[in-house]
Amino acid sequence: MKKVISLFCVLVTIISVFCACGKKSDNSNSKGGKGDVSVLSYEISKDEALSPDYYNIKYKVQNTTKENINFESLLVIEYDKNDDIIDKYATRNKNYVPVTLKPEQSVYIEQTYAEADNIAKIEIYGYIVSDENGTETETEYTESYIVDLLSNEKETETAADNTKTNSGKSGVSIVSHSLYNNTSAGVYQITYEIENNTSEEISIYALASTQYDDNEVVLNNDDCYNNSGYLNVYNDSVSLKPNEKSNFYVCVDNKNSVNIVDIRRYKNDNKEYIDLAEPYAIELYGGERVYKESDDIKSTTQAKTSIVEETFTKATNIKKSDLTGSAGNWKYDGIPLLSKDCERIDNMLSDDNAISQGVIYRKIAFVLEGSDFKEKRFLYNYEDIGKYLLGFVPKDKDEWVKYGKNASEFIVTDNQMTAIMKKFQSMKSVKGNYDFKYKKFGKFNIDISDLTKCVEEMQISEKMLGYILAMLDEYGTTITFKDNSCHIEYTSPM
Repeated sequence: MKKVISLFCVLVTIISVFCACGKKSDNSNSKGGKGDVSVLSYEISKDEALSPDYYNIKYKVQNTTKENINFESLLVIEYDKNDDIIDKYATRNKNYVPVTLKPEQSVYIEQTYAEADNIAKIEIYGYIVSDENGTETETEYTESYIVDLLSNEKETETAADNTKTNSGKSGVSIVSHSLYNNTSAGVYQITYEIENNTSEEISIYALASTQYDDNEVVLNNDDCYNNSGYLNVYNDSVSLKPNEKSNFYVCVDNKNSVNIVDIRRYKNDNKEYIDLAEPYAIELYGGERVYKESDDIKSTTQAKTSIVEETFTKATNIKKSDLTGSAGNWKYDGIPLLSKDCERIDNMLSDDNAISQGVIYRKIAFVLEGSDFKEKRFLYNYEDIGKYLLGFVPKDKDEWVKYGKNASEFIVTDNQMTAIMKKFQSMKSVKGNYDFKYKKFGKFNIDISDLTKCVEEMQISEKMLGYILAMLDEYGTTITFKDNSCHIEYTSPM
């Protein structure tokens, strides 16, 4: 392992960042982190999917009380090799979802960091929990938990974590599959046999798939939910006890010339993505019960065209002929458009006329603004809108409240440019310059180096980010894509 490693949050999100440059650490080699929520151990492994210059760090935290705790985040300080503070923030598990920990139950908080940021040491000085009303409480440890990245020594009082395989990945594997091409239904029906080789019970809410055509171009990134009986409604998670096996049933639409289905991660009940012990890819042959396993599949971030770019391109080139429905009741991508947008479309003389780029963004903003998240009263079927906004169907109203309330901060009916840019400014996965006072709408120059990380931090789907960027395009924003990255420039003309 190289000597200088820095923390770059990917699988956790930043809720607050404080400037504290110049302050020194008083805890250089402690084995602290003890409290109602204790840090038990950490592991560092190379992140081959990103780059040789990136590493994963995974903390194991535990509820040491005899009551349930709603765990929200760890409190973290990053230091350089001179022991000066680089950053101070609170982290959360993926998608801002608090984890309810039963007595003595543990959970993993995973991060990815890069050498280029020159972070030498990480101090975990406390944690945040919340009560049933969502009120948060910060608690600082008497003695901080220190991760010395220069020496990569594990400063922990516990035995080695036995929930890992030799590969350093999660010990959950797909061990076999069977395949049937249901031509009448237009789907491939895949049965995956999944095995839990960890020492803890796990739940699988969905399998995260990347689907490719014959040329290994990405067609879709999808969370595949369990369909018991294949075409029936989605079931709940599949729970597996240690060393237990079970089947997970998935349907893949075969209308888009899908040839390869690649499964590398699964999603648990907390909506956290966790790596499988081994990637599992199958090659589909139309209509035949024949398959070929392949591990030589390009990663999502290496795809030539991202889902975000694909959605953006379509949304900025919509024509009347691309819509479904009829006068006064037009739909795009299955979403009913606002009445005022339908009126504009009705007045178009030709089916080749361009439709406003922000029609989907405005519709979802209207739905969010008209919802009462406190009273759990919603303007639109949250299951339907969740598929577009989140990329999955919320399993109940409480889950929709968590995600919908967050999205309502930057998917708005007025001052869209300001709301979106303020969200980008608050994110660690987005870098750039922001001038909100320049003329009427501001001046911005920003870079999103990894669109996948960006949507994870925003708690939205890749499609929704594409629709957000299409909304910015209405302002005359210059948006350029390269692989899985994006550059955005805007200068208010008045």
